[in-house]
Amino acid sequence: MIEENRIANLVHAGATVFTAASLDWEEPIAACRALHDIGTVDLIIMADVTYNQDMFPALLRTLTSMLSGSQGSTAAKILMGYKERDAKERGLWDLARASGIIFEQVGVVAGRSSPPVEIWIGGLM
Repeated sequence: MIEENRIANLVHAGATVFTAASLDWEEPIAACRALHDIGTVDLIIMADVTYNQDMFPALLRTLTSMLSGSQGSTAAKILMGYKERDAKERGLWDLARASGIIFEQVGVVAGRSSPPVEIWIGGLM
C-alpha cells in the first residue's frame, strides 16, 4: 500500500524524487535494504505509530538512527500525524525528548471523527 500511495502522489512531486519504505523498528537500520538503496533521508513521514506503547523504545531507536545520519541545514525532519486514542500515548513525547528528539505541534486537521488529527514536526535537539 505504501508504494501505491507513493505512485499516486508522484503527480504532486514535480522534480522532487521521493522513495517510501516500510521499516521493522526492531531490526537495525543497517539491515533495511530499502534505506541502504535510498541513501540520505530528508523527511520521515509517519502516522498511526503510537497505538502500541510497548514499541516506543524500538520506534525511537529507529528514528534516532535515521536522524543521526543527517547533519547541518540538511538535517532530516519527522512529519507525524497523530490522533489520540489513549492519553498514555502522549508518553512518546517525553521518551522522544529523553532520546534527543523534540516534537513541535504545527497544526490540527479535522479527521473523519473526533478527535482531530494533530500534525507534528520533529528532529534532533
